This record gives sequence, C-alpha cells and structure tokens, in this order.
Amino acid sequence: MGGADDPRGAVVCSQVQAAGGPMQGLHWANFGLQQFHLPVGEPEDSVQVVRGEVGLAYTTEELAALQRRLEDASATHAVGADGSLRITCPVGNRLRAVEWAGAETWFGPKLLLDPREERPLPGGPSRGLGIQYVRFDVPEGAAAGICRFYLRLFGATAEVGREGRRPVCVVRLGHHPSLQFA
Repeated sequence: MGGADDPRGAVVCSQVQAAGGPMQGLHWANFGLQQFHLPVGEPEDSVQVVRGEVGLAYTTEELAALQRRLEDASATHAVGADGSLRITCPVGNRLRAVEWAGAETWFGPKLLLDPREERPLPGGPSRGLGIQYVRFDVPEGAAAGICRFYLRLFGATAEVGREGRRPVCVVRLGHHPSLQFA
C-alpha cells in the first residue's frame, strides 16, 4: 500500500515486553501523517478488523503505481468505476485507495502540508497522502445520535449528510480526514 515503516513501533514493543506484557511484535505503518498500529500477539489471536472501510488518498501517479504493484504481486483487488482500488487485507480489513483531487498535501492539522517541504514521520515519507476516512458500518438510524455524541462530548465538527436515502454522520478530523458512520 506504500506505508513507511516507523521504527518507533519496535521501541514501544520492547518497552511493553520489558514490563511483562504479552506483545509479540508491533508494527507502525505511517501513511502520510497518520499511522496504522498493527500489534502482533496481543491478545492471543488478535485480529482487529474494522467493520467498515478505510479510505487512503494518493496522487494520480502513486495510485497508478499502487495498481501496478498489486497486479505484479497478483494481489486480489477490484477497480471501481471511479478508478479507485478496492483491496481486502489478509485479516479482512477493507481498504479503498482513491485519487486525491485536491492540491498535493499530507492530511493533517493545516490545510496544506506539501510533502516535498514538510518533514515526514520517522521512517521516511509514505507513497500515500494520508488516511482520508475511516468508515464504520452502523445500524440504520444511528447516524444522528452518533453526530450528537461527537458534537456534545468532544465539540467536534460533525454533521449528518445523506448517501442516497441513508443518513451518514461525518466527523471531521483536521482539514481532510474524517470518521464516517453509515
């Protein structure tokens, strides 16, 4: 997928093990300025599957390069009508790689963070711009209540939109990333 290997994950794993924790390994994969935390062996048979989808944003060139890497590796994926790539990882997480239509920027606390000028997280720059969204599948009718929760408890920017006939709660995390509940 083009994430950068963040060496801090191994340090945290060593600290957990030294304190007697059962962790067998920990991998941090940076994607833009966001991270995937991938624990190994904690708890036993630990498989963390998001009930939903994770959207990853790429430049046009990097999305095409990702598709070539997937094809070269004979990795199962589907190409959407919009050019997005749909991938299911080995443990069952659904990923959707999309072309970012905006200015080339890492997703983060400022509107524009030029990857050519900003310092990447430890491990070097990733091939993607960031995690655009994490979308959770929720029961029908739950979106409005979830939005109220984020608004009242966290003071977050959250709104209920529509996707077809179904309401969707979108919680903004900075300028580009969001949590979506549909």
